Amino acid sequence: NAGKFCFQHLEGYDGARPEKLEPSDRWLLSKLNTLVARATESFEAYDYSKLRLEVDTFFRHTFCDLYLEIIKDRIYNAARGEEARRSAQYTLSETLLALLKLLAPLMPHVTEELYQQRFAAREKQKSIHCSSWPEPDKTLLDERAERAGAIASTIIAAVRKYKSQRGLSLKQELAEIVLRSTLENFQQLVTEMEADLKAVTQAKALRFGDDVVMTCDSLPIEIGINESPENAADVRPTAPSKLTAADKLTKPKRF
Repeated sequence: NAGKFCFQHLEGYDGARPEKLEPSDRWLLSKLNTLVARATESFEAYDYSKLRLEVDTFFRHTFCDLYLEIIKDRIYNAARGEEARRSAQYTLSETLLALLKLLAPLMPHVTEELYQQRFAAREKQKSIHCSSWPEPDKTLLDERAERAGAIASTIIAAVRKYKSQRGLSLKQELAEIVLRSTLENFQQLVTEMEADLKAVTQAKALRFGDDVVMTCDSLPIEIGINESPENAADVRPTAPSKLTAADKLTKPKRF
């Protein structure tokens, strides 16, 4: 299904890298190049089980569960702009090609079939098994983007869990999500990912504030959710007020 989605939305794409990559795309490409380096080390050490585990975890969790959901709005919504869509297409293409090559020694037939459908003509190779092994591109390593992506992933997971526990559809629109954290540059990093975050969580607004009720497990982020559209304005995030002594004593429930 992931391959079908990628191929469908790569139709007509020429493979050229856009001038600007969106924050979510920089996050995925940075993690991808870290994966390529680690997978290459595992392959050269004949540790094929570790290679498969790392690639499979990246493919299923980072790529399918998170990234593909994050970019759907940019892919389908023309209002997001052509440059934002091309950024997603470039990242889809580069990531899928690298993953196919990493998995080719372990899954020779299915990777060959998918490679022939999209990449053989582009690379002018008769087989994926004759193509070059992916090389990590250090220029795509981006610590800031990875921090932003980790924050976004944590928020997305918390909102999904909130909806699931309340029997809500993941497509259920939310009036606003309120965020608070002591993480360095938290507000700036969230603001950079704001458009994708609002789209994937179906939130009309993101706001920084103290009216939070849930604490995330993986990162020190606290969240409040307003389900009623009429009770929140669609505004950009605003700076939080200073915490009072009472605020500091309040312990939101774990989420």
